[in-house]
Amino acid sequence: MFDELYQDLKYQLRVGGFIIQIIFACIVLFILANILNSFFLTDANSENLLIKYTSLSGEVIFNLKHFWVWITHIFLHLSFFHLLFNMLNLYWFGMIVEDLIGTKHLKIIFFLSGIIGGIFFLISAHVFPWYAHTKLSAYGASGSVMGLIFAAAAISPNYKMRLILIGDVSIKYIALTFVLLDFIFLTQVDNSGGHAAHIGGAFFGYIYILLLRKGVDLTSIFTRKSSGIKRAKGKTRMLTGLSRQSVKEKKEYNLDRILEKIKQKGIKSLTTDEKSFLDNHSDR
Repeated sequence: MFDELYQDLKYQLRVGGFIIQIIFACIVLFILANILNSFFLTDANSENLLIKYTSLSGEVIFNLKHFWVWITHIFLHLSFFHLLFNMLNLYWFGMIVEDLIGTKHLKIIFFLSGIIGGIFFLISAHVFPWYAHTKLSAYGASGSVMGLIFAAAAISPNYKMRLILIGDVSIKYIALTFVLLDFIFLTQVDNSGGHAAHIGGAFFGYIYILLLRKGVDLTSIFTRKSSGIKRAKGKTRMLTGLSRQSVKEKKEYNLDRILEKIKQKGIKSLTTDEKSFLDNHSDR
C-alpha cells in the first residue's frame, strides 16, 4: 500500500506541475514544523529552530544575514486552516494565471509577490507603534496568493468563478473584497503585518500585468537568453535587425490585443489561432 502511495505521489509531483509542487512543499513543511512543536519541544521556553530559520523576522538584520528566509517563509504554515485557505486559492487562481499567460509568468508572480509582501510586512512592523516591543515574524503564502489573485483579475476581470451558496462571481469582485478586508483590518493588532503582506502581494501582482501589457516582461531578468546577433556594420545586417524588430513589435501588439480581449470578454472569446498564439508566446 505504501509503495503504491509513494509511486502515485512521485507521479503527481512529476506531472502536476509547479502548483502541485508548491502545495506539496508547503504541506511537508507544515507537518515537520508541527511535529517538532508537538513531540520534541515539550518545554514552554523551547524555540522551534525550524520555524525561526524559515520565517521572515521583523528584524531587518536577521533577514539580511539569513537571506533564504525571503523565500522559505512563503512555504511555512502553522495553522491547518491557514494552509488550507492558501493552498485552495493557490490552486484555483494559479491555474487561471497559468492558463492565460503561462508557467514562466506564474512562477515570477508567485515568488516576487511573496517577497514584496515580506517587504510590506517589514515596513508595517516599523511604522505601527504597537509593534515596538513585540517579537514579530511572518510566514505563509498569502502574499504570493494575493499576487496571483490580482494578476488573474488584471488579465481577465470578468472571468467567472462559481462560489458555494453565491453562484458565479467575477474575479475582480473577489480580488477587491479580499484587499478591502485587508485594508479594514490593517491597523488592528492581531495580524496587521499579515494584512500588510497581503496588500504588498496584491500590489505587485496587479503591477506585473500592467507592465506586461506595456511590453515589459520581467521573466527576461530571471531567465538566461542568448547573446543575440552581434552588432553589424553592413547595410544588410541593419536591414535584418530592423526586420526582426518589426516582427517582435507585431508579436507584442498581438499579445496586447489578445490580453485586452480576454479582459473585456473572457478567455472563451478567443479564437483557436489566438489561443495558439498565446500558448506559444507563454512557452517562449
